[in-house]
Amino acid sequence: MDHDFSSLRAMVVNCTLKRTGEQSHTQGLLDIPIAIWEANGVAVDQVRAVDLDLPPGVQPDMTEHGFDHDDWPALHERVMAADDAASARLAAGDDLLDAAAYA
Repeated sequence: MDHDFSSLRAMVVNCTLKRTGEQSHTQGLLDIPIAIWEANGVAVDQVRAVDLDLPPGVQPDMTEHGFDHDDWPALHERVMAADDAASARLAAGDDLLDAAAYA
């Protein structure tokens, strides 16, 4: 049975501490579901959180609470537009793997 997943979108938030262009082992972990999604025709949107201005806080837009800039509102829209999402963070030396997939 053939399935057409070409109308689906996935969002990947890489929570590595390495900026885009630097080698990231977390990216290696995320490359697995990305390859599966892409092989099945799913459009994949990726972002590294470290490349964004995400101030601390719990409000939807921290510019309303004293910060000059907040990339969260735009990132939130991208995440909510996706049909599936994944985020991951690896901490070397701590044997810590914090990965979650949301359906």
